[in-house]
Amino acid sequence: MTAPSASQPGSTDAPSAPPRVEERATPWYVHAAAIALAVALALWAHWRTLGYELLGFDTYLQIIAARIQSWDDFWGTFRERLANGRIAADFYRPVQNLSIALDYALWGLRPLGYHISSLAVFGASVAAIYLLSRRLLGPRAWLGPLAAALYFGLHPNQLQIVPIPCRRSDMLVVLFLLLT
Repeated sequence: MTAPSASQPGSTDAPSAPPRVEERATPWYVHAAAIALAVALALWAHWRTLGYELLGFDTYLQIIAARIQSWDDFWGTFRERLANGRIAADFYRPVQNLSIALDYALWGLRPLGYHISSLAVFGASVAAIYLLSRRLLGPRAWLGPLAAALYFGLHPNQLQIVPIPCRRSDMLVVLFLLLT
């Protein structure tokens, strides 16, 4: 006598599910276009900052303290507090110091360069928001990640961060957290 099969009465086997159709991921060019759109709209919303002066009460202090004129200054970036301890708070932000030092080396005290750097970090953060949202929502998602990136990039609170070079540390934190 043979054992009853799943189709026979008295069988204990569960009926097999129909074969699953493989879900196809959204093509890469859709994601690339969505990222480009989000970054372009976010940068367009902040393009006027390119004409701003250096804003922020502590911007010049940080620029002066971040200048690297010797190897000792370079290594001091990793050993000393922000602005060589001239700011009352006990900040240690070597990546921001290096960013400001690079801007000073390239642009001197011309505000345009500092704003270009801030917008570059901001645009990278918008793209990273999209990529993280896509990872969380799945490879087929593109509208949800686009909405998240646009919400971040166009939110009015960004106007308190993007135009002020000494607040670039906030944007760098966001960028590196998103990339991890």
